[in-house]
This record gives sequence, structure tokens and C-alpha cells, in this order.
Amino acid sequence: MYNEKLDIKSRRRCFGRIIKSIRHKNGISAEQVVDYLEENDIQSISPSTLYSWENGSSVPNSVTFLALCNLYSIDNLLDTFQWVGVKHYYPAFKITESEYELILKYRAKPNMHPAIKKILD
Repeated sequence: MYNEKLDIKSRRRCFGRIIKSIRHKNGISAEQVVDYLEENDIQSISPSTLYSWENGSSVPNSVTFLALCNLYSIDNLLDTFQWVGVKHYYPAFKITESEYELILKYRAKPNMHPAIKKILD
């Protein structure tokens, strides 16, 4: 989740977690990403470059970022990357990093939502 008070490393880690989660959710391998970028004349990268984006060591350029959004079927950047932040919707609500990770895992498994709701009720 984006937070203007986070340092650049934390922002990169958040970004990386999101793109990694979406890639996995869509069942796209690192090699498929590399091939897609190469075939579409976007950028020639190695899988290690993709992994560096996903772990927050670096970030893709804007053209490559948009190509990733296309490949990953991301059509709403603000919602996907949560640029508004939780405080905008829930001013008194604070979320820990482990809670955030659980939310990402929950969103990645929509078929499990009814079971999880039943457990929580």
C-alpha cells in the first residue's frame, strides 16, 4: 500500500509485492514475462531483473510498467496499487504488514472467500 510517509525502499517493496502477487495470481511465469516484453519490443530483460522488481530492489521504467499492467490485466491502477491508502477510507483503521499480506492472499483466492467468511463468522 502506498503511503507518502514511507521511504523509497519501503515503497519499492510494496510495489514489488503487488506485482509479484498479481503475476502469481494470473499464473504467469517469469519466463513468460521476459518473452512478452521481448516479443512486444518493450524491453529486453532477464528473469533476475523481474525478480529485482518484485523484491523492491529496483522498479521498471514507465513503458515497461504499463506493459506489465497490460500483461497482468490490470485495468485500475489506483485500486490495484492502492495509491489512495487505507486512511482515506478508514481514518481510524491501521493495518500491519502481516495483515496486509493476508489481504493479498485472500484477494488471490476468490474461490475461498465463502469458506473464510464462514470461519470468521
